[in-house]
Amino acid sequence: MKKRYLILALFCCTQLAAHPGTGIVKDSKDNIYYTDLSKVWKRTADGRTSVVVSGVHTHELFMDNRDNLFGEHLWYTGETSNRWLFYYWTLHADGLFQKLGRDTEGFNRPFSFARDSMGRHYDKRKWKDSYELYRTQKDGTVEVMGQGAFKEVTWLYCTEGGTLYFVDHDKVYQLKNGQIKLLAAHLIDKTPLFGWMDDRLSLYGLWTDAAENVYVAVLSGQTIKKITPDGSVSTIYQSKSDWSPIGGVFDSKGNLWVMETSKTNAVQVLKVEKAEIKKSEMPLSVVLPCLVVLLVVIAVSLFIENRRSTQPQ
Repeated sequence: MKKRYLILALFCCTQLAAHPGTGIVKDSKDNIYYTDLSKVWKRTADGRTSVVVSGVHTHELFMDNRDNLFGEHLWYTGETSNRWLFYYWTLHADGLFQKLGRDTEGFNRPFSFARDSMGRHYDKRKWKDSYELYRTQKDGTVEVMGQGAFKEVTWLYCTEGGTLYFVDHDKVYQLKNGQIKLLAAHLIDKTPLFGWMDDRLSLYGLWTDAAENVYVAVLSGQTIKKITPDGSVSTIYQSKSDWSPIGGVFDSKGNLWVMETSKTNAVQVLKVEKAEIKKSEMPLSVVLPCLVVLLVVIAVSLFIENRRSTQPQ
């Protein structure tokens, strides 16, 4: 029985460590940084790509307003000792790599990658039958920002101004000025290639644009959805072939950089021009009436054709 529990625990931890990374950020010069779970890449504004940090298993990244990049390294020590360890690191703007703190066992991390421009970080914790969303000040002071009976809060994203967005199964919420607001629900799509994913992991990376629209990568549906401040939802991106989006970031010109993963956890980053995003936007309020009109036209055409074929010659 103990062996069975050990195998189950190991499986769950392996799944946690093996899920795709969502870390993609930009610096003040529009250089893009992203993780492939074994190293961190840099893609310059003129298209050159290079490895800037190697040998790190980091799922998330954070770039502060001084162009210092932060990440983590998580690893398993093997079945003999059966331990998970991690540490945090920073790549300074001048290129100096620095390990932050010591190797720590477990998954109880004191550091969150959801941070605002003041260096405060935001996180969540399960509390009885609900979740608490809290903010930690730079001096270590912890403030509870909101609480609710959510199913399972997963991804968090914080804007520079301190507005927090988070995923709960098929929903995206906003926490602003102490008020929690449901922005959109029923966001999960499924395709044959990625539809096998559990609903709690169907929605992945979150990010925003300059107009405070929030974007969510629908991993199970191979799409990116845009949610406006008033809750309107539109699909702005569809991955091709066996790729699916897991994160994104906008550069200073409004172009979208999409990070995609394959079923084997391979990673690629694609640039979507601002003009192409505008073309691809189609709100559901527009799509649904168009579909209804199309179906009516098809039905009428079939009816007329059927009447013609049954009339005597």
